[in-house]
Amino acid sequence: MPLTCTDTAGLLPRGHYNALRTLVHQLQKTAILWAVTGSCSLALQGVSVVVNDLDIRTTKAGAYAIEQLWLTEQLHPVTLTTLQQMHAYLGTFTLCGVTIEIVGDPQHRLDGDNWDAVSDICADTRWVVLDTLSVPVLSLAFLHQSYQKLGRSDKVSLIEPWLEQQSIGGT
Repeated sequence: MPLTCTDTAGLLPRGHYNALRTLVHQLQKTAILWAVTGSCSLALQGVSVVVNDLDIRTTKAGAYAIEQLWLTEQLHPVTLTTLQQMHAYLGTFTLCGVTIEIVGDPQHRLDGDNWDAVSDICADTRWVVLDTLSVPVLSLAFLHQSYQKLGRSDKVSLIEPWLEQQSIGGT
């Protein structure tokens, strides 16, 4: 059963809400597998966090397909990018004045040159109803694991009370 957000005013800044609405309306017309990740996903699931941009998790093919939908809004083309703790097909564009980061098939560094397997986006997706929008988001449990792998203790500590609350509430 999807989580329903009734107090939308405090969740996202207006530009972010409008950008998310545009994303949902356009992407629901496609077969692209995608979900909101990062701070926007946290906020949509009730975690109190500042949302600066919108991060969209998808597959490699999805990253290139999303890029094509908003090619005229592109800031950086999708390319395989390796960072210290992660590599993924990354690209950015803008919608409604908000930066959208595409994250295709991310993998986290295990040690040295070894990377974890690409996760199944469908298995980790939950649905949030925001006004009339059904928004796919990555689960708090998945985000908690990802932030641990990235060494993001600030985000891990934000998520833990919510995970504890979910386990107590049985959801």
